[in-house]
Amino acid sequence: MKGGFTLDYRLDVRSAADAHHVRTLNELMEGSYNPVEWRMDTDSPFSGRLMIRASGEIGLLDCRLDSSAGSNACFTSWRARSHIARNKAYGLNIVIWLGGETDLDLAGRGHLTRPGDFLVMDTEIPFRARMRAQAHAFNLALPESWGRIGDIKLEDVFGNIRTQGSDRHGLMDYVRRLRAHPDALDAPGAANELYDVLVLALDPRAASEHASGMLAMICAYIDAHYARHDLGAELLAARYHISLRQLQRLFAARGLTFTEYLTEKRLVRAHQMLADPRRRQQSILSIAYRCGFRDINHFGRRFRARYGMTPSECRRIQLPDSSG
Repeated sequence: MKGGFTLDYRLDVRSAADAHHVRTLNELMEGSYNPVEWRMDTDSPFSGRLMIRASGEIGLLDCRLDSSAGSNACFTSWRARSHIARNKAYGLNIVIWLGGETDLDLAGRGHLTRPGDFLVMDTEIPFRARMRAQAHAFNLALPESWGRIGDIKLEDVFGNIRTQGSDRHGLMDYVRRLRAHPDALDAPGAANELYDVLVLALDPRAASEHASGMLAMICAYIDAHYARHDLGAELLAARYHISLRQLQRLFAARGLTFTEYLTEKRLVRAHQMLADPRRRQQSILSIAYRCGFRDINHFGRRFRARYGMTPSECRRIQLPDSSG
């Protein structure tokens, strides 16, 4: 993952002798934007990776854990009084599950979480999870001023698992893009965009009032699925439960069309692939197809209009030893 992560820590615990990895993690967490204490309870080997980053008033934590033995692996996290005293911010968190199934215990309430589920929590409440083979969650730590998002007061929905399903709204799509480009939150207006995304995740009926969030989720989906040959405006309008005209207006507000945005993503990716020495033997036709173009002539025209050269010329310039 690219981006300026302040903590990128890997665990590989094979026996009790490796318990020091968890102690080291807790020591490192003490200096993070949102100090919490971790405890791992398992007799089985497990591995994992935690990446933490603060962007202004927003914190990001990406946690992936794997255990070949499955249900034995259990972890607990909480903010101790000393943590709260030192840093009262970031108490509000939204946790989105990206992979695996997890048995979750939050304040004595049991849940089974699956990819696409998310919940709002207060990190002062112990968070206990038992993973089934693997668990992958992305945590958004929010400023105190975000105690109300849209019309929803977060403390009123603490601990309620929301099963969103990626076909209903695109928080999961947005978070996946954020994982790949965490620096994006440093851009002007990014925090407001995230706020609008969260409003729509908590209350999809607010779509007309939070257009920037809707557009952000749609663009995140396009960024991830640009290679789909069936990706069209009608498909996206249906996916996000808006009309085709609403979709067109969202892009028009940014000064472009859906087709222009999608084509640009495909062309940029094609240019990257043509310049990649590892793809030297891959045909231009294959690259065009893998980037979502179905017509090689159309691809050639659009590529030349964008870069001022043909795909073959681009490859010769970028890979001078290539036969083209």
